[in-house]
Amino acid sequence: MEWIDNLNSIMAYVENHLDGALETEEISKLAACPFAMFQRVFGLIANLSFAEYVRNRRLTKAAYELCSTKSRVIDIALRYGYESPDAFSAAFRRVMGVSPSRARKDQIPLRLHPPLRFKLSVIGVTEMAEVIKTYKQSMPATRFIGKKYGDQDRVNGFFSARWGDWFENGWFADIANAPGCTRDFFEDAGASIGLMRWKNGEPFQYWIGMFTPEGTAVPEGYESIDLPARTLGVCWIQGTEPDIYGKDDLVMQALREHDITPVTDPDGSFWFFERYAHPRFEPDDNGCVILDHCYYVAD
Repeated sequence: MEWIDNLNSIMAYVENHLDGALETEEISKLAACPFAMFQRVFGLIANLSFAEYVRNRRLTKAAYELCSTKSRVIDIALRYGYESPDAFSAAFRRVMGVSPSRARKDQIPLRLHPPLRFKLSVIGVTEMAEVIKTYKQSMPATRFIGKKYGDQDRVNGFFSARWGDWFENGWFADIANAPGCTRDFFEDAGASIGLMRWKNGEPFQYWIGMFTPEGTAVPEGYESIDLPARTLGVCWIQGTEPDIYGKDDLVMQALREHDITPVTDPDGSFWFFERYAHPRFEPDDNGCVILDHCYYVAD
């Protein structure tokens, strides 16, 4: 229930700041987790990105003002975060289906987007994802090799299409066969990784690739990040797909219960990743798999 209450507090915060700036630090505080993690959970629950939700709510409020007041279009555009009437008009047309001038003149029905409110619902599922193991793990200095993506690479709010590119093109094999790469330099090396970096004020990074030993050659067309030795907080989520995804609330609760605290690196970046480790990530007789959720944590 705490996570549901947090989400509703954020929805109230958004409603009170539609005509002003939304502070990611305040949202992180209300969510009790990093902003990037909140975005992931919101997208999975609401089936649209947080940025899209905020845009839709702002344009809905703008539509009400267009149709019920005599405020100038430029004033409404500026109030809801658009730098020019042209930018506002283009966004309004994409969401509402008509131009602002036609909406005001013809008073036609618009595609309005009401505010969201979350509630807990029990739907009678027999198999549910759950945390079955929580522990600390030492990870040596590594070189992560992969490809970097951002919010612009999402499809319907998610990166699943990018994973499809990797499997279709056999890109994991390029890394596994790179000179210097081995799969036994630490426990769970060789797993497929979805690595995420969040830092306040900087674009969210989502990487797909593998951890490799220091000095591994980087194949052409790939990028790398050299990461120091760190302590990981690891949670195993067991369940069926897609129920195992977006369980950050369960993971954070499990870490707290084990007195494991996620931390940022020296430059203030928060790193976390999903680890698809074999044979754990292979269906058992009940169709369940285990997905590792890993966070850099205090020693």
